[in-house]
Amino acid sequence: MDYAGNSTENGHYVLYYVCPKELKKEWNKRSKIPFDSNDLKGNPVRGTLARYMASLNLRKDSVGVWALSQQDINAIELGIPNYRFNSLTSMSYRLYQVFWEVKDYEQGGDINGHSITMRLEYWQIALMLIKRHPLVGAGTGNVRKGFDDYYDATHSSLTHEFRLRAHNQYLEIGVGFGLIGLSFFIFSLFYPGIKTGKIFTWFYFIFWMIFMLSLFTEDTLETEAGATFYAFFNSFFLFL
Repeated sequence: MDYAGNSTENGHYVLYYVCPKELKKEWNKRSKIPFDSNDLKGNPVRGTLARYMASLNLRKDSVGVWALSQQDINAIELGIPNYRFNSLTSMSYRLYQVFWEVKDYEQGGDINGHSITMRLEYWQIALMLIKRHPLVGAGTGNVRKGFDDYYDATHSSLTHEFRLRAHNQYLEIGVGFGLIGLSFFIFSLFYPGIKTGKIFTWFYFIFWMIFMLSLFTEDTLETEAGATFYAFFNSFFLFL
């Protein structure tokens, strides 16, 4: 089910006491969403079902499926993997999901489609590429090639659609231009606001902080929208 063998929900192992044939047969009787398809969140039903049943400490067999209430069935169909949560948008669920993804990643679980742990993988690769060319980098035209070569050489478990670049603008600059280029890049972000004194004004500082934080989780300046956002608002608030 694409989870590490010792993955748990509420302290109960997800992949213990599993009878796939009984699960599939009885689930298809209770739900309109087939066992071999995806839930409404886009994840495999079999995985969400196993996690949800583990959270209730139920065995994953016919008896366990019929021990689920209709409310439980509806929650699984929505993609909720733990009975303690009734919404995928609550802060408590999101924090729980982050910790679960990281733990599963550390235990060797599948990371495809998991935004947090895929980023951890991208960042590790970026750091390795920076170590190969620490001072001047591999060149901006070789960033994509560097990542692709690494994926191929290591036979990465990431599927083709998820084999992306750093998803961190600082690391992206470091891979392309090395530590020298990264230092100049960071200097260029600080200097205009400090030189004009606008960094000490409320409006500019809020914009600047939002932008700086976005660089940690996205290749913000690699997109037209991100570059336009920075160019326009930086100029607007600097010369307001």
